[in-house]
Amino acid sequence: MPQLAYDAVLCDIDAERLGTQADRCLFVDDTADNVVAARAAGMTALHYRRLDDLRRALSPRLNTPGSQADRS
Repeated sequence: MPQLAYDAVLCDIDAERLGTQADRCLFVDDTADNVVAARAAGMTALHYRRLDDLRRALSPRLNTPGSQADRS
């Protein structure tokens, strides 16, 4: 069965369900087309292929003063 592509409309729906705006969301995926769709919706989006790449990309975002992770 073919994988359905994520699109900008779904990104907006997901943000709405989370009670926020798309521009406040971080989308992470290993499929480039899905990352493009998330960016088109206004999300910050990370494309990764390997777990180590993902860790490196997420690390500065999760430790930034004032970030959601910093508000615990």
